[in-house]
Amino acid sequence: MANIRTSLNDIYFMENLADDNSFIHLLTPSVKVFTTLVFIIAVISTASYNILRLLFFLLYIIVVSIISQTDNKLLFKRYLIVLPFSFFVGIGNIFVNNNVYYEILNIPITFGFISFIGIILKSYLTVMAVFLLVSTTRLNDIFAFMGNIKVPKIIVNELNLSFRYIHTLADEAGNMYTSYILRSNRKKGIDIKDMGSFLGNLLLRSVDKADKVYHAMKLRGYNGEYNYSKIYKYSKRDYISFIIFFVYLVISFYVI
Repeated sequence: MANIRTSLNDIYFMENLADDNSFIHLLTPSVKVFTTLVFIIAVISTASYNILRLLFFLLYIIVVSIISQTDNKLLFKRYLIVLPFSFFVGIGNIFVNNNVYYEILNIPITFGFISFIGIILKSYLTVMAVFLLVSTTRLNDIFAFMGNIKVPKIIVNELNLSFRYIHTLADEAGNMYTSYILRSNRKKGIDIKDMGSFLGNLLLRSVDKADKVYHAMKLRGYNGEYNYSKIYKYSKRDYISFIIFFVYLVISFYVI
């Protein structure tokens, strides 16, 4: 439970980074969201064997990190959670494709190994791009952009509420876990035989807590949806960023 709370604190800390005033932070949110989506699509559409282009895509992560003065250590720690999944997805390629791609000092480098490295790079690039977006853009601005492009309000509101109140669920689970440990001679974890009742009680307490939170929000004027009325005007830095990013993509696909 402590790990869950630590992870949530890191997420909220990343959101607090969005209050900075660097060149990247001052860009219009729609520009950052659009460029991030296009970048992720470009990375995904690149073949896993094209290591040179994927390494060139690293330039985007490095430049944005430097300009925004983002804490890369925190972002990399969050990426390590995703690394095992991409590792196990790509490790099978080493054994499936044994065709030799290149030899270095008489050591054969297979296509399977190259694709494995490519999958690791693609997961790193996409995850870091999302982390950089969150750490340089307020979530309310991201949700506002989703509303402006006609994403259904129910989806936007559910995402917003889930993020805002997930810490409440973590607190409830943490309190239950602490009570369980104190009543079970300080065991290191929850026994399998007790897991069903633990999750059942957590569900009941979550429903009760959600009802209290909802009534508190109603008393404060909540009518079932958030109004994202902030409108941004594009500036010179936005157009410059668009042009630079477009040139960067052209170079990556037609030169690299």
